[in-house]
Amino acid sequence: MYKYTNEDLLNKIREYHRIYGKIPRKRDIRENQAISKRFGSWNNAIELAGFKPTRKNWTKEEIIKLIDEQIALNGRPFTRQEILSDNTLFSYENFKSYFGFSYLKYAESLGYSVNQIRLVDKQYLKMDDEAFLDEISKELNRIKSNHLRTFDKKRKKGFPASRYILSRFRCNWSELLESLNLKANKKYLSKEDFVEWFLTEINKLETIPSSTYLIKNHSFFYSCCKKYFKNYTNMCKELNIDPPFLTPTTVVHNNEELLELYHDFYKKIGRIPTTDDLDHSSDIYNSDVFIVRFGTMNRLRDLANVPKIKKTRLSLITKKEVEEELKRIYKKFGKVTYKELENLSEYPVTTIFRKFNKTNMEDVWNEIHEKNGGKAK
Repeated sequence: MYKYTNEDLLNKIREYHRIYGKIPRKRDIRENQAISKRFGSWNNAIELAGFKPTRKNWTKEEIIKLIDEQIALNGRPFTRQEILSDNTLFSYENFKSYFGFSYLKYAESLGYSVNQIRLVDKQYLKMDDEAFLDEISKELNRIKSNHLRTFDKKRKKGFPASRYILSRFRCNWSELLESLNLKANKKYLSKEDFVEWFLTEINKLETIPSSTYLIKNHSFFYSCCKKYFKNYTNMCKELNIDPPFLTPTTVVHNNEELLELYHDFYKKIGRIPTTDDLDHSSDIYNSDVFIVRFGTMNRLRDLANVPKIKKTRLSLITKKEVEEELKRIYKKFGKVTYKELENLSEYPVTTIFRKFNKTNMEDVWNEIHEKNGGKAK
């Protein structure tokens, strides 16, 4: 016998609409799995509750094709606002269920920032191929680099990203550079050739270089290292070479001692230590140790009496926003599990931990409980 009748489940959708004035997303209803299973799909349940589904169920192939068409037409992927406001597009949840990671990460892998996408000047889209190739050559000359990532990062405002360019000319980056009579600065090496080059580099430098140095000075290093060894540490181990940085792996210091370590490291290097500085030094723990303990790098710097690095843009998510979301969930459902929280909240658990400077949800819920005056469902 079911805990809820069909009508009970449909009424939960209607009740949400009555309270919030909008059709609930799947994650908005705690019993979403039961609803989807009972009625075959979430959209079926929405229709039976008397509403029109806000979005169609896209397939993975349809999503990829749609994004490629958008880039080909406008020189950029969809913005965050476009996806949220246009019900004819796929949803963030729909995308993540197929790809296993967020749309933001996917767009960034193509050389874009979803929240600050640079709109493409349509004059470039209207140019014929010869004129456009001439503009690309001028832009590369201005940037003074033929590296794809550098191009995407430093291209002037309104200039199309590499994704659009390669899609338009149906080629890879090296072939594009060759057509412009430019030398590609990325080498395609076999594993054997890559190892031979690396050992030669060590002999030439008379020391074991850091991964930061190699990535900065040899554009092919990162991709080859990742392809053949996954990371630099594995590479050194496989080649029986001592890695240049032997970062401590077991945390034996308390918070006060960690703050002192960070402050001493700041004095030693003579500048504000970044995550890269921590990750590539043998004198201090990796950045993730400090972030887990103190929430953010700027909070760490504040507590350690180290100057903060000024942000180039405002944080997209504030603690207050996360807190309001958790209060809403707490009032309606009380303390929920990790799995339930994934369906109810738009924020990942890792983001919640960082904003509250906690390492488990029980502590987070206790704080929400106190701020909520001890009231729950």
